[in-house]
Amino acid sequence: MIALLIDGQHKCTIAPAVFSHMIESDDPDRIKNIVTAEDIYVPTTLAELPVLLARHGIDLHIWDVRGGKFVVLNPLDGSVREGNTWSAWNAIRSSVAAVKVTSDQTREYVEQLAEAAAG
Repeated sequence: MIALLIDGQHKCTIAPAVFSHMIESDDPDRIKNIVTAEDIYVPTTLAELPVLLARHGIDLHIWDVRGGKFVVLNPLDGSVREGNTWSAWNAIRSSVAAVKVTSDQTREYVEQLAEAAAG
């Protein structure tokens, strides 16, 4: 498992077929120390997130930024909020229809970040 620090503010963990956003009540620094051998957050960006999700077998449309808050789809109950976990196993078990969570606004923002990074 890898602990990610996205754009210096969103703390998440990623592993094959599992993506989780951590909120302060989760004690993200403690979780990071438990799940990673290096006890570090790997810095990344929203622009890089789609590639990381794809490489870990995670649906690309299960996250969004809404009102400045990073949110993730929980496939079991259909909620989209901070602190949620998405897993392929729960998506299979879910009765929630496939949902495209990523808003057009977030998609456009990520594209702008990628273009700016490409120079």
